[in-house]
Amino acid sequence: MLRSVFQTWALPSIALILPGVRHPTDDTISQLYQKSYIKITNWKQNFQNGNKLAGILQYLHELCYTGCKKCGGDTVEPLQYEERGYLKEPFRLFHLADGRGEYIEYHYHAFHKIIILLAGKAGYAVEGERYELNPGDFVLVGRGSIHRPVVAAGDYYERMILYIAPEYLRSLTAGDCDPSECFRRAQETFQYVYRDENGSRVRPLFQALAETIRQGGYGAALLAQAQFTELMVEVNRVVRGGHRVGAAGGDSKVISLLQYLNLHLTEPLTIDQLAERFYISKYHMMRRFRQETGYSVHGYLTEKRLLLAQQLLARGCTPAEAAVQAGYQDYSTFSRAYKKQFGRSPSADAEKEHDLQVTTQDL
Repeated sequence: MLRSVFQTWALPSIALILPGVRHPTDDTISQLYQKSYIKITNWKQNFQNGNKLAGILQYLHELCYTGCKKCGGDTVEPLQYEERGYLKEPFRLFHLADGRGEYIEYHYHAFHKIIILLAGKAGYAVEGERYELNPGDFVLVGRGSIHRPVVAAGDYYERMILYIAPEYLRSLTAGDCDPSECFRRAQETFQYVYRDENGSRVRPLFQALAETIRQGGYGAALLAQAQFTELMVEVNRVVRGGHRVGAAGGDSKVISLLQYLNLHLTEPLTIDQLAERFYISKYHMMRRFRQETGYSVHGYLTEKRLLLAQQLLARGCTPAEAAVQAGYQDYSTFSRAYKKQFGRSPSADAEKEHDLQVTTQDL
Protein backbone atom coordinates (compact mmCIF):
# COMPACT_ATOMS: atom_id res chain seq x y z
CA MET A 1 0.00 0.00 0.00
CA LEU A 2 2.81 2.40 0.94
CA ARG A 3 4.64 1.66 -2.32
CA SER A 4 1.51 2.51 -4.27
CA VAL A 5 1.14 5.75 -2.35
CA PHE A 6 4.80 6.54 -2.99
CA GLN A 7 4.47 6.05 -6.74
CA THR A 8 1.04 7.67 -7.09
CA TRP A 9 1.40 10.67 -4.80
CA ALA A 10 5.11 11.37 -4.38
CA LEU A 11 6.68 11.15 -7.82
CA PRO A 12 4.59 13.88 -9.47
CA SER A 13 5.88 16.24 -6.77
CA ILE A 14 9.54 15.22 -6.82
CA ALA A 15 10.49 17.51 -9.69
CA LEU A 16 9.15 20.52 -7.81
CA ILE A 17 11.11 19.67 -4.67
CA LEU A 18 14.25 18.09 -6.05
CA PRO A 19 15.52 19.62 -9.28
CA GLY A 20 18.30 17.01 -9.30
CA VAL A 21 15.77 14.25 -10.09
CA ARG A 22 15.74 13.46 -13.78
CA HIS A 23 14.32 10.72 -16.04
CA PRO A 24 12.31 8.73 -13.42
CA THR A 25 11.96 5.05 -14.36
CA ASP A 26 10.54 1.97 -12.69
CA ASP A 27 14.04 1.10 -11.46
CA THR A 28 14.58 4.52 -9.92
CA ILE A 29 11.14 4.42 -8.31
CA SER A 30 12.03 1.08 -6.72
CA GLN A 31 15.43 2.23 -5.47
CA LEU A 32 14.17 5.49 -4.03
CA TYR A 33 11.21 3.76 -2.39
CA GLN A 34 13.39 1.10 -0.78
CA LYS A 35 15.87 3.62 0.60
CA SER A 36 13.06 5.78 1.90
CA TYR A 37 10.92 2.98 3.36
CA ILE A 38 12.28 3.04 6.91
CA LYS A 39 11.55 6.72 7.40
CA ILE A 40 8.26 6.50 5.51
CA THR A 41 6.94 3.79 7.82
CA ASN A 42 7.62 6.05 10.78
CA TRP A 43 4.92 8.33 9.36
CA LYS A 44 2.43 5.53 8.70
CA GLN A 45 -0.14 7.37 10.79
CA ASN A 46 -0.09 10.24 8.30
CA PHE A 47 -1.02 7.90 5.49
CA GLN A 48 -3.73 6.17 7.51
CA ASN A 49 -5.23 9.56 8.29
CA GLY A 50 -5.45 10.33 4.59
CA ASN A 51 -2.56 12.82 4.59
CA LYS A 52 -0.67 10.74 2.03
CA LEU A 53 1.63 13.45 0.77
CA ALA A 54 2.67 15.06 4.04
CA GLY A 55 4.87 12.31 5.42
CA ILE A 56 6.71 11.51 2.24
CA LEU A 57 7.33 15.14 1.27
CA GLN A 58 8.77 15.80 4.71
CA TYR A 59 11.46 13.28 3.91
CA LEU A 60 11.88 13.90 0.20
CA HIS A 61 12.74 17.58 0.60
CA GLU A 62 15.96 16.47 2.36
CA LEU A 63 17.01 14.10 -0.43
CA CYS A 64 18.65 14.49 -3.80
CA TYR A 65 18.15 11.44 -5.97
CA THR A 66 21.01 10.57 -8.29
CA GLY A 67 20.09 6.98 -9.07
CA CYS A 68 18.93 7.52 -12.65
CA LYS A 69 20.90 5.41 -15.11
CA LYS A 70 21.12 8.35 -17.51
CA CYS A 71 22.69 10.44 -14.77
CA GLY A 72 25.16 7.75 -13.74
CA GLY A 73 24.39 7.51 -10.03
CA ASP A 74 23.03 4.79 -7.83
CA THR A 75 22.33 6.36 -4.45
CA VAL A 76 20.06 8.66 -2.55
CA GLU A 77 22.13 11.40 -0.96
CA PRO A 78 21.54 14.34 1.39
CA LEU A 79 20.79 17.47 -0.60
CA GLN A 80 23.95 19.53 -0.25
CA TYR A 81 26.68 20.87 -2.46
CA GLU A 82 29.59 18.54 -2.99
CA GLU A 83 33.17 19.58 -2.40
CA ARG A 84 35.13 18.24 -5.35
CA GLY A 85 38.81 18.18 -6.12
CA TYR A 86 41.62 18.34 -3.60
CA LEU A 87 45.06 19.87 -3.92
CA LYS A 88 48.38 18.99 -2.27
CA GLU A 89 50.69 21.14 -4.39
CA PRO A 90 50.85 24.98 -4.44
CA PHE A 91 49.22 24.74 -7.88
CA ARG A 92 48.37 22.10 -10.47
CA LEU A 93 47.56 22.42 -14.17
CA PHE A 94 45.39 20.16 -16.35
CA HIS A 95 44.98 20.18 -20.14
CA LEU A 96 41.85 18.33 -21.25
CA ALA A 97 39.81 17.92 -24.41
CA ASP A 98 36.66 15.88 -24.94
CA GLY A 99 33.08 15.96 -26.13
CA ARG A 100 31.38 14.07 -23.30
CA GLY A 101 28.89 16.75 -22.38
CA GLU A 102 28.25 15.17 -18.98
CA TYR A 103 25.86 16.89 -16.60
CA ILE A 104 27.78 18.10 -13.55
CA GLU A 105 26.00 19.41 -10.48
CA TYR A 106 26.92 22.67 -8.77
CA HIS A 107 29.92 22.10 -6.52
CA TYR A 108 32.73 24.03 -4.87
CA HIS A 109 36.40 23.72 -3.98
CA ALA A 110 38.56 24.61 -1.00
CA PHE A 111 40.99 26.28 -3.41
CA HIS A 112 40.95 28.79 -6.29
CA LYS A 113 40.46 27.66 -9.86
CA ILE A 114 40.95 29.19 -13.32
CA ILE A 115 39.50 27.61 -16.46
CA ILE A 116 40.55 28.90 -19.89
CA LEU A 117 38.76 27.72 -23.03
CA LEU A 118 41.27 26.87 -25.76
CA ALA A 119 38.94 25.56 -28.46
CA GLY A 120 35.39 24.38 -28.97
CA LYS A 121 32.17 25.45 -27.33
CA ALA A 122 31.18 25.57 -23.67
CA GLY A 123 29.23 27.48 -21.07
CA TYR A 124 29.92 28.01 -17.40
CA ALA A 125 27.72 28.85 -14.43
CA VAL A 126 29.08 30.53 -11.30
CA GLU A 127 26.87 31.56 -8.38
CA GLY A 128 23.75 31.56 -10.58
CA GLU A 129 25.32 33.57 -13.44
CA ARG A 130 25.54 31.69 -16.75
CA TYR A 131 28.15 32.52 -19.39
CA GLU A 132 28.83 31.45 -22.97
CA LEU A 133 32.59 31.08 -23.49
CA ASN A 134 34.68 31.84 -26.56
CA PRO A 135 38.21 30.49 -27.03
CA GLY A 136 40.52 32.67 -24.94
CA ASP A 137 37.90 33.43 -22.27
CA PHE A 138 38.85 32.44 -18.74
CA VAL A 139 36.70 31.82 -15.67
CA LEU A 140 37.75 32.83 -12.16
CA VAL A 141 36.28 30.53 -9.52
CA GLY A 142 37.29 31.59 -6.02
CA ARG A 143 37.44 29.22 -3.08
CA GLY A 144 33.93 28.30 -1.97
CA SER A 145 32.13 29.64 -5.07
CA ILE A 146 29.52 27.22 -6.41
CA HIS A 147 29.97 26.52 -10.11
CA ARG A 148 29.54 24.00 -12.90
CA PRO A 149 30.42 23.65 -16.59
CA VAL A 150 27.57 23.61 -19.10
CA VAL A 151 28.52 21.56 -22.16
CA ALA A 152 26.10 19.97 -24.60
CA ALA A 153 26.62 16.33 -25.52
CA GLY A 154 28.88 16.07 -28.53
CA ASP A 155 30.29 19.59 -28.26
CA TYR A 156 34.08 19.62 -28.43
CA TYR A 157 35.54 21.28 -25.33
CA GLU A 158 39.30 21.88 -24.95
CA ARG A 159 40.46 23.73 -21.87
CA MET A 160 43.16 24.18 -19.30
CA ILE A 161 42.29 24.16 -15.61
CA LEU A 162 44.55 25.59 -12.95
CA TYR A 163 44.06 24.66 -9.29
CA ILE A 164 45.68 27.14 -6.88
CA ALA A 165 46.23 26.91 -3.12
CA PRO A 166 44.96 30.24 -1.69
CA GLU A 167 47.65 30.46 0.99
CA TYR A 168 50.40 29.95 -1.57
CA LEU A 169 48.94 32.57 -3.89
CA ARG A 170 48.74 35.08 -1.06
CA SER A 171 52.36 34.36 -0.13
CA LEU A 172 53.45 35.73 -3.52
CA THR A 173 52.27 39.24 -2.61
CA ALA A 174 54.95 41.85 -3.27
CA GLY A 175 54.45 45.55 -2.65
CA ASP A 176 51.02 46.57 -3.89
CA CYS A 177 50.64 43.42 -6.02
CA ASP A 178 48.48 40.77 -4.41
CA PRO A 179 47.96 38.04 -7.04
CA SER A 180 44.84 36.79 -5.24
CA GLU A 181 43.14 40.14 -5.94
CA CYS A 182 41.54 38.81 -9.14
CA PHE A 183 39.54 36.22 -7.21
CA ARG A 184 38.54 38.75 -4.58
CA ARG A 185 37.36 41.18 -7.27
CA ALA A 186 35.42 38.45 -9.06
CA GLN A 187 33.56 37.54 -5.87
CA GLU A 188 32.96 41.15 -4.81
CA THR A 189 31.76 42.37 -8.23
CA PHE A 190 30.08 39.09 -9.28
CA GLN A 191 32.04 39.21 -12.55
CA TYR A 192 33.60 35.81 -13.10
CA VAL A 193 34.55 35.59 -16.79
CA TYR A 194 37.17 37.67 -18.61
CA ARG A 195 38.42 37.79 -22.19
CA ASP A 196 42.01 37.27 -23.30
CA GLU A 197 42.18 40.02 -25.93
CA ASN A 198 44.04 43.18 -26.98
CA GLY A 199 47.42 41.48 -26.93
CA SER A 200 46.90 39.82 -23.56
CA ARG A 201 49.39 37.04 -22.84
CA VAL A 202 47.16 34.89 -20.63
CA ARG A 203 46.67 32.04 -23.09
CA PRO A 204 50.36 31.84 -24.18
CA LEU A 205 51.42 31.86 -20.53
CA PHE A 206 49.07 28.98 -19.75
CA GLN A 207 50.59 27.04 -22.66
CA ALA A 208 54.17 27.87 -21.64
CA LEU A 209 53.51 26.69 -18.08
CA ALA A 210 51.97 23.46 -19.39
CA GLU A 211 54.99 22.85 -21.63
CA THR A 212 57.46 23.38 -18.78
CA ILE A 213 55.57 20.94 -16.57
CA ARG A 214 55.34 18.41 -19.42
CA GLN A 215 59.04 18.54 -20.31
CA GLY A 216 60.38 18.48 -16.76
CA GLY A 217 64.14 18.32 -16.43
CA TYR A 218 66.64 20.43 -14.54
CA GLY A 219 65.13 23.55 -12.97
CA ALA A 220 61.60 22.78 -14.20
CA ALA A 221 60.00 23.25 -10.78
CA LEU A 222 61.66 26.63 -10.27
CA LEU A 223 60.85 27.76 -13.80
CA ALA A 224 57.22 26.65 -13.39
CA GLN A 225 56.93 28.74 -10.22
CA ALA A 226 58.23 31.79 -12.08
CA GLN A 227 55.85 31.18 -15.00
CA PHE A 228 52.94 30.69 -12.62
CA THR A 229 53.71 34.03 -10.95
CA GLU A 230 53.92 35.75 -14.35
CA LEU A 231 50.62 34.18 -15.38
CA MET A 232 48.85 35.42 -12.25
CA VAL A 233 50.21 38.95 -12.76
CA GLU A 234 48.82 38.94 -16.31
CA VAL A 235 45.45 37.56 -15.17
CA ASN A 236 45.19 40.40 -12.67
CA ARG A 237 46.07 42.94 -15.35
CA VAL A 238 43.23 41.67 -17.54
CA VAL A 239 40.81 41.82 -14.58
CA ARG A 240 41.97 45.33 -13.65
CA GLY A 241 41.57 46.35 -17.29
CA GLY A 242 37.90 45.43 -17.15
CA HIS A 243 37.92 42.94 -20.04
CA ARG A 244 34.98 41.05 -18.58
CA VAL A 245 32.41 38.94 -20.37
CA GLY A 246 28.76 39.66 -19.60
CA ALA A 247 26.51 36.93 -18.29
CA ALA A 248 24.34 35.24 -20.91
CA GLY A 249 21.55 34.14 -18.63
CA GLY A 250 20.25 33.16 -15.23
CA ASP A 251 17.22 33.96 -13.10
CA SER A 252 17.60 37.66 -12.26
CA LYS A 253 15.76 37.31 -8.95
CA VAL A 254 17.89 34.38 -7.86
CA ILE A 255 21.09 36.12 -8.97
CA SER A 256 20.13 39.22 -6.96
CA LEU A 257 19.33 37.02 -3.98
CA LEU A 258 22.66 35.18 -4.26
CA GLN A 259 24.53 38.47 -4.42
CA TYR A 260 22.65 39.79 -1.39
CA LEU A 261 23.35 36.62 0.60
CA ASN A 262 27.06 36.84 -0.15
CA LEU A 263 27.21 40.51 0.83
CA HIS A 264 25.31 39.92 4.08
CA LEU A 265 26.56 36.43 4.85
CA THR A 266 27.29 36.97 8.55
CA GLU A 267 24.11 38.88 9.37
CA PRO A 268 20.94 37.34 10.85
CA LEU A 269 18.72 36.51 7.86
CA THR A 270 15.31 34.87 7.65
CA ILE A 271 13.27 33.61 4.72
CA ASP A 272 10.50 36.08 5.54
CA GLN A 273 12.93 39.01 5.55
CA LEU A 274 14.42 37.97 2.22
CA ALA A 275 11.03 37.46 0.59
CA GLU A 276 9.90 40.89 1.76
CA ARG A 277 13.08 42.54 0.51
CA PHE A 278 12.80 41.01 -2.96
CA TYR A 279 9.01 41.43 -3.23
CA ILE A 280 8.31 37.76 -3.83
CA SER A 281 6.36 35.00 -2.12
CA LYS A 282 8.68 33.08 0.16
CA TYR A 283 7.48 29.77 -1.26
CA HIS A 284 8.02 30.96 -4.83
CA MET A 285 11.42 32.34 -3.85
CA MET A 286 12.53 29.07 -2.25
CA ARG A 287 11.32 27.04 -5.23
CA ARG A 288 13.09 29.27 -7.79
CA PHE A 289 16.28 29.31 -5.72
CA ARG A 290 16.34 25.52 -5.54
CA GLN A 291 15.60 25.18 -9.26
CA GLU A 292 18.50 27.45 -10.18
CA THR A 293 21.09 26.29 -7.65
CA GLY A 294 19.95 22.83 -6.56
CA TYR A 295 19.95 24.00 -2.97
CA SER A 296 17.74 25.59 -0.31
CA VAL A 297 18.34 29.18 0.80
CA HIS A 298 19.07 28.03 4.35
CA GLY A 299 21.42 25.30 3.15
CA TYR A 300 23.31 27.73 0.92
CA LEU A 301 23.76 30.18 3.78
CA THR A 302 24.91 27.45 6.15
CA GLU A 303 27.49 26.07 3.75
CA LYS A 304 28.84 29.51 2.85
CA ARG A 305 29.21 30.44 6.52
CA LEU A 306 31.02 27.20 7.26
CA LEU A 307 33.39 27.77 4.33
CA LEU A 308 34.08 31.25 5.66
CA ALA A 309 34.79 29.81 9.10
CA GLN A 310 37.17 27.29 7.55
CA GLN A 311 39.09 30.11 5.86
CA LEU A 312 39.24 32.06 9.12
CA LEU A 313 40.65 29.04 10.94
CA ALA A 314 43.30 28.66 8.24
CA ARG A 315 44.31 32.27 8.84
CA GLY A 316 44.86 31.71 12.55
CA CYS A 317 41.51 32.51 14.18
CA THR A 318 40.43 30.44 17.15
CA PRO A 319 37.31 28.30 16.68
CA ALA A 320 35.30 30.70 18.87
CA GLU A 321 36.47 33.71 16.86
CA ALA A 322 35.73 31.95 13.57
CA ALA A 323 32.21 31.08 14.74
CA VAL A 324 31.38 34.68 15.63
CA GLN A 325 32.93 36.16 12.49
CA ALA A 326 31.06 33.64 10.33
CA GLY A 327 27.73 34.73 11.80
CA TYR A 328 27.09 32.06 14.43
CA GLN A 329 25.68 33.19 17.76
CA ASP A 330 25.90 29.77 19.40
CA TYR A 331 29.22 27.91 19.36
CA SER A 332 27.76 24.44 19.90
CA THR A 333 25.50 24.89 16.86
CA PHE A 334 28.52 26.00 14.84
CA SER A 335 30.69 23.12 16.03
CA ARG A 336 28.06 20.48 15.16
CA ALA A 337 27.44 21.98 11.72
CA TYR A 338 31.16 22.25 11.01
CA LYS A 339 31.86 18.64 11.92
CA LYS A 340 28.91 17.45 9.85
CA GLN A 341 30.11 19.42 6.83
CA PHE A 342 33.85 18.71 6.93
CA GLY A 343 34.08 15.51 8.98
CA ARG A 344 36.29 17.06 11.66
CA SER A 345 35.92 19.57 14.46
CA PRO A 346 36.81 23.27 14.15
CA SER A 347 39.56 22.78 16.73
CA ALA A 348 41.14 20.07 14.55
CA ASP A 349 41.33 22.48 11.63
CA ALA A 350 42.70 25.20 13.89
CA GLU A 351 45.50 22.92 15.09
CA LYS A 352 46.41 21.11 11.90
CA GLU A 353 46.98 22.07 8.28
CA HIS A 354 45.04 19.67 6.07
CA ASP A 355 46.29 18.60 2.67
CA LEU A 356 44.35 19.67 -0.39
CA GLN A 357 44.40 16.49 -2.51
CA VAL A 358 43.52 16.58 -6.17
CA THR A 359 41.11 14.66 -8.40
CA THR A 360 39.92 15.37 -11.91
CA GLN A 361 36.31 14.26 -11.49
CA ASP A 362 34.78 17.64 -12.35
CA LEU A 363 37.26 18.93 -14.93
